[in-house]
Amino acid sequence: MTENSTISDDDLNILSTIVGKRAFLTCTSGTTGKPKIIVHTHKTALWQAFAQRMANLVSHIDIVVTWVSSLFVLHPIEMSYTWPNGASLVVLKEGGNMDVDYLTRSIKRYQATYLLTTPVVLPMLTNFFRQLLDTAQRLNTLRILSTSGKCFLILYI
Repeated sequence: MTENSTISDDDLNILSTIVGKRAFLTCTSGTTGKPKIIVHTHKTALWQAFAQRMANLVSHIDIVVTWVSSLFVLHPIEMSYTWPNGASLVVLKEGGNMDVDYLTRSIKRYQATYLLTTPVVLPMLTNFFRQLLDTAQRLNTLRILSTSGKCFLILYI
């Protein structure tokens, strides 16, 4: 789905046979009740990727940094909207989101444009920058900071 890609009739035939099939499953944590299993089809994954692209949230020029483990519910969802749009996905080491020095160095190193993290990291970032004012420049490449937990928030930078 990059801007320079072309789709042939054969590609469309293959795509039309798989869009209704299951792509992946995610499980909720059960914090608000009984845990649930959600079935994501190829069609819903493609629509999510399309919506992210049309909203200018993720495109082929983006480098998305996230802390999410491959076992966590959000990881397949991240892959479903980053890779079809041609974006790169950088997954931090386990616990990397809680190590603000490592997190900000990774953003600078990979020239990340999009950070997906949890709300608990935001005050940690603020405190880190208050203590070390010169480190704020590590986030110069970010255009979007997205955080989700019990609620979802996207900040355009």
